[in-house]
Amino acid sequence: MTSSRAVFAHRGFELRLHAADRRFAFEVGDHDLTLHASAADFCTPHAAERAGRHFVDDALGAFASASAGLAA
Repeated sequence: MTSSRAVFAHRGFELRLHAADRRFAFEVGDHDLTLHASAADFCTPHAAERAGRHFVDDALGAFASASAGLAA
């Protein structure tokens, strides 16, 4: 898989897009640590970026739900 120059920021995390054989994948990172890497399942870079943003939103939403009971 080759690295792309496409790096986006979303809600404090870095989204990096990668291309391989006309398919695209995303990685979610924080500083130099990769937190999640998807398979190259996306047909366009836009679809991979959108999936990465959705992944981050879902993960942060799950964390907020789980920690809400602890704050009470």
